[in-house]
Amino acid sequence: MMANEVSVGTIFNGMSNLVSTNSREAGIYVLVVGGLAALGYAAGFSQVTTQVGINYGFLIDQNDTLGSGLFELFSALVGIIAAYMLTRQYIASRHRLASEGNRFWQFLGLSILAVIGLVIGFLFLIVPGIILLVRWSASTGYVIGTEQGITESLSSSWEATKGHGWQIFFAGLIFLIGSMIFAGIVAAVFSLAGLTVAAMISGFVEAAIGALSYAFAVSVYLLVSEGSEELGDVFA
Repeated sequence: MMANEVSVGTIFNGMSNLVSTNSREAGIYVLVVGGLAALGYAAGFSQVTTQVGINYGFLIDQNDTLGSGLFELFSALVGIIAAYMLTRQYIASRHRLASEGNRFWQFLGLSILAVIGLVIGFLFLIVPGIILLVRWSASTGYVIGTEQGITESLSSSWEATKGHGWQIFFAGLIFLIGSMIFAGIVAAVFSLAGLTVAAMISGFVEAAIGALSYAFAVSVYLLVSEGSEELGDVFA
């Protein structure tokens, strides 16, 4: 079995197919995660700023009340659970789940460890952080789709993406720039109706971009992992 071609086109084609095949699940993810973000802005739990862009994660600071802090934490927990379920569905739709067992805790541990590694990489120099981001891009696929552990999934992703770094990097760069431009345009247009309305709409936009980003990662995983075992058997 020949290994799949990894290119900017095949990555985006795979991402598009995953989202279209799982449009209902992706839509539910956007409604839940985006709805929570919009509720936070509407209820005053989240701060509305004039900054235009994409926000990820959550941050509790001295301006947060107990209620807003708990809401941010709850939203983050729902977001990570929703991300796991959607990513798992993407992989399942391609019949690439090694088992039906729950891999949430492995997914959570991988997410935390990867974030720590990326932060350290970006703190020292930008380039190491970018390299880790690219070479670990398939790790969520390995940790959910196989029965590998956290560090083993990171290692498998590192090995599988070897030789495909530039293709993944440019695809990711195009995706990031396109997402930022789209989010910026939406925020600017809806800002005419007020900053709170713009922030609420942006919450749904960011959730939609999140759903696409998980499909992007799974697309990379499917491309770099398919055929690897068969080739290994042939040359063993």
